[in-house]
Amino acid sequence: MNENTNKYQKIKEISFDEINTDLQKSKFIEEYSKLSFNDGFLFKTIEAKEKDIFKEISNQILKLNEDFDVNIKFQKASKDVNDFLYYIITNESLIAKKWGIHEDDEDFLEIVDEFKSLENFKNLTICELNIMKLKRRLHEIAKSGSIYDDWTLSDRLTEKIVSDFANSIFQKNEEYRIFEFENWGDYIMGFFNGFIFINISKSQISFFVKDDYD
Repeated sequence: MNENTNKYQKIKEISFDEINTDLQKSKFIEEYSKLSFNDGFLFKTIEAKEKDIFKEISNQILKLNEDFDVNIKFQKASKDVNDFLYYIITNESLIAKKWGIHEDDEDFLEIVDEFKSLENFKNLTICELNIMKLKRRLHEIAKSGSIYDDWTLSDRLTEKIVSDFANSIFQKNEEYRIFEFENWGDYIMGFFNGFIFINISKSQISFFVKDDYD
């Protein structure tokens, strides 16, 4: 699809505000934030001002044809998600926020030349998860700790705080999508993890991103 006629380009018309939610105060985010990463950890939530446009566009993202197979760790999302995410992170109101997860405050939203064009951005791997898969991934990521720090909470407590966090991202009957994405930035790759939680009902997006290396 030509970039000039891409249906997700409407995202450019939306203004986003950064908001604080109870998710930032959750036990999981609190504990995970204590780990020391070589590059850093970022958890941010934004909300669309033009909620009707946001919901209209978000509801057009194609879903996987079949139900999630719990035995498959990574299931590639529809290529529509690459288009959606591209226009989100190049939205001017979002770019202006200059979120840095690196020690030198490089912008997490900045795209390297390799992926600057929408055509190339489509080559990034993005996987879709449901709540069950998200809990498994976050539990696994938490238990791996960081290069400098071990995760000290027990398996049982880790499972509880991860489950509480995942369950609180979306309320009952809310429309949502969960994606895990490959990085698009100039990071020293090794132990990068990135998730985007889209709450369509509330017109909100949360980013969970950490970057670490040995």
